[in-house]
Amino acid sequence: MEQNSVNHTSRKTLEIMLLITLLGSLLLEFFVFSLGNIPGSVILRIELSGLLFFIGVMIIFFAKYALRKNAQLEVSGAVSNTLVTRGIFKYSRNPIYLSIMIMLAGTGLIFNNIWIIVLIFPLGMAIYRILILPEEIKLTAQFGNEYIHYMNSVRRWL
Repeated sequence: MEQNSVNHTSRKTLEIMLLITLLGSLLLEFFVFSLGNIPGSVILRIELSGLLFFIGVMIIFFAKYALRKNAQLEVSGAVSNTLVTRGIFKYSRNPIYLSIMIMLAGTGLIFNNIWIIVLIFPLGMAIYRILILPEEIKLTAQFGNEYIHYMNSVRRWL
């Protein structure tokens, strides 16, 4: 029961952070200060946005595949029995968070809202402080030197 509560809390926290980012970008764009249009043609923005969404979805697919292959839960804060270091986790310790930010960049392009792209950076810092740091502390306590070695050999984002 406690594990489901942790999973639910982490997921809700991420959803709230995304909602704040999107709403904040709209408020900034329409009521505070417009950063103007993203340069380039509409077709180019749509194509680039589609590419970013495709990359984000593929990262999530490969991350979920690696987690399922190792019988892990896919939600942040889940209790793990094994450390997943294969597949996409060989290149990024947090591929799902990375994919969310890539898809947000695509959202900024498709809606021609530079604020969404600008707010990706504070969102990344918030994800790091609120979700990733506690996760890393937990995993270090659980897996010890194995996780420390993994942290030293694989980057957090890319």
